[in-house]
Amino acid sequence: VEGSIILLSSIYGLVGQDISIYKDTKMTESMTYSVIKGGINNFTRQMASYYGKYNIRVNSICPGGIKEKNHNKKFVKKYLDKVPLKRFCRPSDVAANVLFLSSNASSYITGAMIVVDGGCGEGGSGDGDAATTCYRHPPESTAAANHLRSAAPLWEAQA
Repeated sequence: VEGSIILLSSIYGLVGQDISIYKDTKMTESMTYSVIKGGINNFTRQMASYYGKYNIRVNSICPGGIKEKNHNKKFVKKYLDKVPLKRFCRPSDVAANVLFLSSNASSYITGAMIVVDGGCGEGGSGDGDAATTCYRHPPESTAAANHLRSAAPLWEAQA
């Protein structure tokens, strides 16, 4: 038996929401959403630990914000000001990571949360101040995200 299970989570399953990006909009943070996405991430780790002996890999993809047609303009501006790539995550960004995780290029990756956030966790202003990021994160999550990003050219070259 072998295979790859890919779960969809969110950056808000890894870190707390930056509620300042919702100010002056009808949008609010969601405790329930973050708790559910955090549960998916821990479920990913548990399943990876258990199913590894069957050569089944289990990973999660944690995208940043995906633009919707009805997003409040104030929210869009505040969010994009905090994203170094200055755009929302596209469905194709998520799909590319699903393709990677379901390929042999990721054969030694299991229990991982792949962050697809446009550098949002790095701080849009470039100064690294936590107040400029899309969300609040502990320092080690940035190191993990940088590690994952540094591996991307390896699998892209093989594709």
